[in-house]
Amino acid sequence: VGASGELGGSGTVGGNLTNNGTLAAGNSIGTLTVSGDASFGVGSSTEIEIQGSSTPVAGTDGDLIASGTATISGGTVSVDAAAGTYSHGAQYTFLQTTTGLTGTFASIQDNLTYYDAQLGYTANSAYFTLSLSHTDFQTVGGSGNLLNVGTYIDQHSPGATGDFASVLDELLGASVTEARSGLRQLSGEVYASQSQVAIQGTSQMIGTIGGQLRMGLMNRSRTTSGFAPLVANTAGG
Repeated sequence: VGASGELGGSGTVGGNLTNNGTLAAGNSIGTLTVSGDASFGVGSSTEIEIQGSSTPVAGTDGDLIASGTATISGGTVSVDAAAGTYSHGAQYTFLQTTTGLTGTFASIQDNLTYYDAQLGYTANSAYFTLSLSHTDFQTVGGSGNLLNVGTYIDQHSPGATGDFASVLDELLGASVTEARSGLRQLSGEVYASQSQVAIQGTSQMIGTIGGQLRMGLMNRSRTTSGFAPLVANTAGG
């Protein structure tokens, strides 16, 4: 692929493949198989489409390039994420070899609003992991208890694990109206038991969130129309 050229689609490339331009595997999402070896040049671009999944399957939830040996001399990986619910820690393998991989890509970019894609490698593959970069539930909350809960979640969302991470996945895939309902449930207003949020520490907050999640208080209908999704996959990550 020349510097100004582009190769895309699914199927099989006979022999070796050298990308000095743009390589866009998959027909939408799919697998491009290189029967020989693959090389990625300094100024190359590798475009990968993905869809939301907590346990992504290569070639199904994200484009996959399969080859014998892969030699990477730099270039950029561009992640094109479809609208949907994404998960912190989800790992997408986009390059899989049978006989080994050497080198690294120079950079990665994505169009996810609240997540950053971070490159990683094994002896035979290249992948990226989604890392929650920030949230904006303070704005969603607006005022009062909802503002307090939203602010707390914004402050503690990076690196969230366990029940807390599960709730974040739900909230990030919700409409604004649904997210406000979730914040209201977390604030305790559904029980009319308090007028101010009385969460004193991270562990207590996580326990409250986890308990309410298990009780089904975060369940919601996804058939509601007329509201913009909380996550709009348009901004760079």
